[in-house]
Amino acid sequence: MEKKDIKELIEEFEQDMVDKEVKQVAEGGTNEVTPLETKQMEQALTRASDIFKPEVSCVFAFLHLRIPLDLIHIVTRVRGAEYNPKRFHAVVLRIREPKATAIIYASGKLVCMGARNEKAANLACRKFVRILQKVGYSEAKFAPTKAEPLIRNVMAKVKVPFPIRLEDLAVAHRDFVSFEPEIFPGLIYRMASPRVTIFVFVTGTVLVVGAKNRNQVYLAFDSIFPVLVEFKKVPEEESHTSSNISAPVTGGNNTELDPSTDARAESSGGPDQVEVFDEDEEDEEDAE
Repeated sequence: MEKKDIKELIEEFEQDMVDKEVKQVAEGGTNEVTPLETKQMEQALTRASDIFKPEVSCVFAFLHLRIPLDLIHIVTRVRGAEYNPKRFHAVVLRIREPKATAIIYASGKLVCMGARNEKAANLACRKFVRILQKVGYSEAKFAPTKAEPLIRNVMAKVKVPFPIRLEDLAVAHRDFVSFEPEIFPGLIYRMASPRVTIFVFVTGTVLVVGAKNRNQVYLAFDSIFPVLVEFKKVPEEESHTSSNISAPVTGGNNTELDPSTDARAESSGGPDQVEVFDEDEEDEEDAE
């Protein structure tokens, strides 16, 4: 299915939903979505990742060298290596091309982070292993296995072109969602299959974390996109909400008067008439 066809299906489905809702409201009925309409929506949105392509921003790789390492030996022989055992019991090593950072533990485990894609992560791990070989660890080898794959975490980012009602989404999917706006502005959606974590922000930005590869990223976004469409914030709702807010009174005498105040105002000739007492007249009356 081409991108143009998917966009047309989405627009047609949304327009049909709007027309049906208007018709049902006019007839006094309900606006519940039937199973057939749900199936149509799923068919229209099966490949959302083809329209809004998730962009991989960071890849985490893991490698087990299976040999013990002397961290002090490494930090004294590798230029640019950092090691502060009081703060962190691992050597931090950085390379420029590809831009990546390695955390090397004494047990022989190596964690590579900061690579932009899987190819860069693979090349960076090979370079880190080569550096260790040059400082005396010739037994260190780049040998990921099927049980311990190299790529462990793929982070991707995608922007959908509409804002999202996070509060309503959190209520409807409370079993999978964690949303505490006082602590973190984003909504955390923990998906069961594929097993990933999705961060959703009100602006439409979506972060996919914890995927093992790109296919899981695309599958997760394709699964969450119908939910985002269901809870998207419509501009008409914002304008309707703002019109219902009463504007502050800037002029005129609109203060609601107490009934007793009205009675006193009528007897004295109106609410705007105020009785003025002259101190000189009071002194003359006292003198007489």
